[in-house]
Amino acid sequence: MGCFWFSGTGDVTDVGLGKGRYYSVNVPIQDGIQDEKYYQICETVLKEVYAAFSPNAVVLQLGADTIAGDPMCSFNMTPEGVGKCLKYVLQWQLATLILGGGECTRVLLLTGKAVCPPTALP
Repeated sequence: MGCFWFSGTGDVTDVGLGKGRYYSVNVPIQDGIQDEKYYQICETVLKEVYAAFSPNAVVLQLGADTIAGDPMCSFNMTPEGVGKCLKYVLQWQLATLILGGGECTRVLLLTGKAVCPPTALP
């Protein structure tokens, strides 16, 4: 991948440790991925995770490092594409804690742009 993940993890074989073993899912994604393909992966993987765990709540790390132009990554996403994945999780109607992330102000602003519309009250 073209991203520089500081944790050094994320391989498909990384499945967690100790009591957290098999509570982690990592999906390798090619450089340059765009909204539609990313959403297909998101929907496919999360559908299986939801079915396997029947969660009561979700903690979602939704950094904007995937958004095109981020200096740390080579994905080609838009805030709307990230927001579409968030909407997929929100349709489960579970208590959801959304955590942002990113290393620069631009990324934090884009995270807000991705998160705010799907979570706004009517």
